[in-house]
Amino acid sequence: MEKQESSEESTKTIIFSQRKCIRHFNEVLSYIPGSTLQYDTDRAQVLKLKLPALNIGVFGSIGAGKSCLINTIESVISGEYSDRAGENRLAKEGDKCIVEATTAERIKVRVGQKICLVDNRGFPKKCDESIAEEVVKQCDGTRKFGSFVPEDWNNSSWQKFKDSISGSFRRRSLKQRVHCGILVYSLHDDTEPEEFKLIIDALRKSCGRFPIIVLTCADEVNEDVLRRRWAQFQALHCSRIFAIKNYNIRDSTPRMETDTTVVDILYNCCMISDQAFLQNMEESSCVCC
Repeated sequence: MEKQESSEESTKTIIFSQRKCIRHFNEVLSYIPGSTLQYDTDRAQVLKLKLPALNIGVFGSIGAGKSCLINTIESVISGEYSDRAGENRLAKEGDKCIVEATTAERIKVRVGQKICLVDNRGFPKKCDESIAEEVVKQCDGTRKFGSFVPEDWNNSSWQKFKDSISGSFRRRSLKQRVHCGILVYSLHDDTEPEEFKLIIDALRKSCGRFPIIVLTCADEVNEDVLRRRWAQFQALHCSRIFAIKNYNIRDSTPRMETDTTVVDILYNCCMISDQAFLQNMEESSCVCC
């Protein structure tokens, strides 16, 4: 037993050493808000915000691979796979169990020193203006991390009335906001990317930048499908697009291609967020308290 444990630890050490050689891995691992900015004066400005972490919101349809992506990212940074985001968890709504592997809460998972990923309930088949409005409320700090997201995505008249009342009095903290958005899209999904235009625009409005697009199941479709979907998201002004094969409970054997893609995704999140912090830090609506 001791020999087996020693062998596993040795394997983890080797894998982690290999990952440290990936470009930008160390920058992501030691990231603090502002650290990717080129000039010392700019970094000093963002450091004044004293943000506890960079919050990255992970959005997408049901079954797109949001939780798998979060687990994949966490495993690359920590060096060990675990189901932190509840990939195979049953959620409850009252006394009823919700569909297996469906996230129902805004689960926050910390990776590295100062980066947090926020999981979410999957979008319904049709993403209308009410869903886009809820995305904005989540991103601007109206909704707390860890809060339950109902199936109607808070689209009830009563919820809208409560939001209108609370929105008049609440000062939203930059610490409670989503600073960068990732839109996860499964290449098995027959929904056209154009259907997510309202969501993409909502994330751009809230975060100051277009979301990063992550295409999952890239290894399970032919290249024509990948190229077509890639071009369609580019047509929606999304320039940062990544295709990935996620790790999962059944397949967590390290792959350099997956690891490199994860680091690229995180580093891009850090860069565009730091640029947004610098650009918007003087806005009166951003109150760090």
